[in-house]
Amino acid sequence: MDKISMLYATFPSQQEAQETVRLLLDRKLIACGNILPQMQSFYWWKGKVESSNEVAVLMKTRASCFFAIESQLKKMHSYDVPVLIEIPIINALNEYQSWVLRETQATE
Repeated sequence: MDKISMLYATFPSQQEAQETVRLLLDRKLIACGNILPQMQSFYWWKGKVESSNEVAVLMKTRASCFFAIESQLKKMHSYDVPVLIEIPIINALNEYQSWVLRETQATE
């Protein structure tokens, strides 16, 4: 059985996050996307510490969809270097894992 993963991404706006999540849902690349409202991020960028408001997104998917999601994110995202981190799910409720696999399409 394919494994499932949770992906973490950040976006500069609620609108960009929503557009990305909806497209990934429409393409059956994710089963669910949680958009977490505004957070303040601090980070190094071009030799200086910067700060900006961002929106975090958690997406649940099958592990085999990562590279298709990465490809789509690179096309849509407004950042020069978008965040996309895969967090493998070691254990999950069987019914939940089955639901994620049922709602996504394998892409290998």
